[in-house]
Amino acid sequence: MVFFISTLEEYFSFLDKIELNTLFYTLLGLTWIISLWEHYLSYRQYQNYKRNRNVPSELADVMTEEELNKARSYAQDKMRYNEIHPIFNEVETTVKL
Repeated sequence: MVFFISTLEEYFSFLDKIELNTLFYTLLGLTWIISLWEHYLSYRQYQNYKRNRNVPSELADVMTEEELNKARSYAQDKMRYNEIHPIFNEVETTVKL
């Protein structure tokens, strides 16, 4: 166990040379970049859900057109909520820090 801890300390020793403000703002910036990337991907998926589609031939015997539209509507509503909630959390976390 001591070997493991000493190896970790040696491996991460470069962190002692970085100023705390620089490290803080770098990590905060990376968090925002990752969050914005995820929002961009979700937005693209949301645009895909908005397009009218017909039931695929593979699912024609399992799902009706009405069921497909209900599922799409539910997915759109869920994605709208899932876009607002993480943005609020990200802003809240940034303000707290």
